[in-house]
Amino acid sequence: TLVSITLPADGENIDAADVNDSGDLNITDAISLLGYLFSAGREPAAPFPEPGWDPTRDGLRCGP
Repeated sequence: TLVSITLPADGENIDAADVNDSGDLNITDAISLLGYLFSAGREPAAPFPEPGWDPTRDGLRCGP
């Protein structure tokens, strides 16, 4: 599926796949990423473009 293009390879940093920072992983994350890459869409939420911690508190985990 399209959502799988945003999932991290390590399977542990799920919060990194939340491209639009909605607190959920769904098709809108893939659409947001594709829009940014190919249609001059809005850039992904912080901490993009640098690696770092997501400043938004949500139920998605980061790490083991």
